[in-house]
Amino acid sequence: GPILGSLQFPQSQFLTFCSIGFPQIVDFSIAEAKDALLPRLVSFARIEEVHHAPIDSGSAQRLAEILTTKHVASFSNLSACHFAADQWEGQTSADRFDGERLLRIQGVYFTSFLIALSVRFSIHRFLEMAAKSTKDASTVWREFTTYERTIPLMELSRREPVNITYRKAKQSMHMEDAKSALYRLFRDTQTAEEISRHRKVAEQTSATEHRLGLIEVFIVTVYSVELVHLFGQSLEFEHPYVFGGMAVVGLLALLTVLVHHKEAISGEIPSSSVGKEPPLLDTQESNRSYWLLGLAIVTLIAWLVIGATNFRHPKLEQLNTICKCSAANNLKPVESQKISQ
Repeated sequence: GPILGSLQFPQSQFLTFCSIGFPQIVDFSIAEAKDALLPRLVSFARIEEVHHAPIDSGSAQRLAEILTTKHVASFSNLSACHFAADQWEGQTSADRFDGERLLRIQGVYFTSFLIALSVRFSIHRFLEMAAKSTKDASTVWREFTTYERTIPLMELSRREPVNITYRKAKQSMHMEDAKSALYRLFRDTQTAEEISRHRKVAEQTSATEHRLGLIEVFIVTVYSVELVHLFGQSLEFEHPYVFGGMAVVGLLALLTVLVHHKEAISGEIPSSSVGKEPPLLDTQESNRSYWLLGLAIVTLIAWLVIGATNFRHPKLEQLNTICKCSAANNLKPVESQKISQ
């Protein structure tokens, strides 16, 4: 009957497993038997209607699996069908297991078909889990690898005909295609998560560089202004001239640092640079910062030279002159006393 999602995968169509017995005279290796019975076998496996157009004998032989001369099977995505003929006649057949042959097929071969069906539902379930991203991709992948180690994906029984029907059932259910899709989905999901992690790290790095760039701009500007102030005080420049020098040199220092840290100040990350090396400043931007630095140094030197020649504080100069004169007057009596002695 219909299986409605008890294994997390809704199956709205009928799934059937049938086994049909034939007398001992039937031999599936004979060409006449193949032409007559194998198309019917494939029709049963596909659950086709009575009036459905029959399949040709050549295609039926490719779709059917001849296990022995007395046993053939065919599988589809919806069903499995076995044709089995008696191996003996008369009392010999009654004494042997011909009477229980179909029951054995229903027990042994149905088990392999049921295991293949459960593997199919499980793989589809993992596909849904990976597609919906209800869990981390690595967690789903770990669960799938654990499941893949515990289930018999290759061999099922010591009897080769059972293994053949098991592999044929998986092939008819497109199991390998589902596994390939699952591997591809895991790979794409992990790649997307890796890109997302790289983007987050890049954004955090950019934000940190932005904050450090602002701190560096503040520190360099303050130190430049304070350096001009110290020079002005030590060389006794006029106060308006000192304030002007502080403004000009501080502005040049600010522009130099802003140009040098252009990308860090902007705080933007181009999407194409995620996971790659950060782009370097081009030659023009780098030369621009060097030119500004050189201009700031030349401006500071020119300010010192002009200030030393034209903008010395007048009161300080008068005070220095008075101090020098008083010092000279104090030295004259001492020198005369030494001469008299």
